[in-house]
Amino acid sequence: MRFGRFFKKSSVLFAICLIISELFLVLNEDAVSRWSLWTGIGISFLNTIIGFAILSWGINRSNKSFLISVYGGMIFRFLLIFALLFILIGALQAEMITLISSFMITYFLFLGLEVLQIHKYAEMQKD
Repeated sequence: MRFGRFFKKSSVLFAICLIISELFLVLNEDAVSRWSLWTGIGISFLNTIIGFAILSWGINRSNKSFLISVYGGMIFRFLLIFALLFILIGALQAEMITLISSFMITYFLFLGLEVLQIHKYAEMQKD
């Protein structure tokens, strides 16, 4: 799997998410925190990049190394996300609904891109 290709595609999706969020902020008269909205998108993007990098590293290794990279990476990313959200909401008083909503929406978008890339790689390996 090519990390560079995935990084380009995920960066384009990241930019699209930022543009859509900015349009949402312009069209919505309520003062939703831009900082909280963009931070949620950024955490999701960071999570995806770390996850795909770990997966790219482990995909051509032995089964044991692959499973360690997948499950170890998953646990690491979950702990990182929860720690960041805890700090942002608790200590920095970020808007909880905005932060978590933007994170969850973009998390599933990036996850879909990641699954699509893995599926393409698996199809390529079959041929």
